[in-house]
Formats: sequence, structure tokens, C-alpha cells
Amino acid sequence: MKAKGFTLVEVLVALVVMSLMALLSWQGIDGMAKASNQHRARSDDVAAIQTALLQWRTDLDHMIDASQTPPAALAGSSGNASTAKAVEFDSRVLRITRRFEGDELRVVAWGSRRVETSTGSTRRFLRWVSEPIRTRGEWQAAWDLAARWGQNPSEADRAKEAGVLNIDEWQIFYYRNDAWSNPLSSEGAAVQNSANPDGVRLILQLAPGQQPGGTLSLDWVQPTRGGKS
Repeated sequence: MKAKGFTLVEVLVALVVMSLMALLSWQGIDGMAKASNQHRARSDDVAAIQTALLQWRTDLDHMIDASQTPPAALAGSSGNASTAKAVEFDSRVLRITRRFEGDELRVVAWGSRRVETSTGSTRRFLRWVSEPIRTRGEWQAAWDLAARWGQNPSEADRAKEAGVLNIDEWQIFYYRNDAWSNPLSSEGAAVQNSANPDGVRLILQLAPGQQPGGTLSLDWVQPTRGGKS
């Protein structure tokens, strides 16, 4: 009795079927890998946003109280010890004088600027931090330096900044007298020159490709007025 083998046609059909199965399997694995990479990139973007907003809140939480002299008093002023400004917005930069560990004071600034990246030019939301300040003169120099950083930064200024998000634009509002207002309005300007605002609202329009996209709004309220939101 002769042993029967596979015909050439049967072998070719089997090879075609196996090739199709291998192709479908590869496409499935490739799709899963792409989905995993997209999920990872989105998670990284969301984590970056959370970190940036946490840093924003922390800076505001630790800003000095402009209505009190200690512990924001700085040495080297004539007469009584004088207090540095706590917060000020000049349409380009939000400057904050804040406490770090112990009694250390620094000026922190937030702003935006177009920067060149490997994929082209994009607007970045940036944070800048000064060296520690101990005297009124050092504070004034750091305060002025923060303003210069927001307009025409030098290489040394840029070395102290950190890019946090890609954005199209950003806005700031102050909460005072039970209403939100532009810091540059007459009411907002009065706040900047006196006591700290009761709240600060940050609105970010994220750039295309910056996950999760759209507009983000964060309201910070002085802890003494019931916490943050």
C-alpha cells in the first residue's frame, strides 16, 4: 500500500494560510505596541501637567505675606526693615517672593516663550528661580532679573529656567473683594501693591499635541480662606 503525501497545491495553500496568520498576528502585536506607546506618552504628558500644577500651587502656598514685615524682612534697608513684594504680574511674567526650607527666600517667576525643539518652534510654559536672597538689595536685583528673564533673557537667565508644558497662551486673574479681576486692571493693580490676593486663577490653553489638550483652569485660594481648589 503506497503512503500518500501532500500535493504541491495543498502545500502552497498551507503556506498561504500560515503566511496570512503570521501577518495578522504581526499586525495585532504592532497595533498593541503602538497603543501602548500612545498610552505611555499620554500618561507622561498628564504626569507633567500634574507636576507643573503642583509646583505652581506650592509656589503660591509659600509666598510671603506682603501685609506683614516678619519673616519677610530683609536686611540692609534704611530705617525699619522693609518687606519685599509677594506677587506681581506684568502681562509677561508672574513674579513671586516665596519661602523655601527654613527662612530662605527666593524669587520665582512663571512665564512663556517660544523655544526651538527637535520638532520645531513651540511656546513653552516656563518656571525660573533666583539664587537665595538675604538683603533688600539682593531681593530687588532678583525681582528685576525675573522681569528681564520674561522679556529678553540672557543665556545665564535661561540656565535657571525649566520648561514644563507646551501651550498656546496663558492668563492670570486675581480674586479680591468677592470677584475675579485682571491683575492689570485698576482693582488688580491695587491688590498687587498692598496685601496678597485672596486667590489666583491660572488658565492654560494647551498646544496641539500636548495631552490631554484643550483648556486647563486652576484656582488657588489662600489657605487661610479655606484651602485650595
